[in-house]
Amino acid sequence: MVNEKEKIVAIIDVCCPFESGPEALNVARARKQLHYQPEMIAYQKKGYKVLCDAIVVGALGTWSRANDRVLLYLGTTHKYLQQMKFFVINETIETSKNLFWRHVLSKRY
Repeated sequence: MVNEKEKIVAIIDVCCPFESGPEALNVARARKQLHYQPEMIAYQKKGYKVLCDAIVVGALGTWSRANDRVLLYLGTTHKYLQQMKFFVINETIETSKNLFWRHVLSKRY
């Protein structure tokens, strides 16, 4: 997201690491921030205020609390944030379940 008028840039990546738990989610977030560091530096040199972060949800539905901060910064309301969290976690768990059964049952699934 680039706001030319206010000179603000938000670089947000979404990832779903296989490992769950706070430490795995923190590592995934740090990797994403490191990955986009060149873009962040380029915008900062042009005078932009830059947020470089990630939305991280574990494959088993673990939600990183830092996601809330990122989504609120992007303008998500508290009410919609709660709904979004519910839907994202449910969809992640459902997709992980389907991938597991496809792997186990192959063509029979």
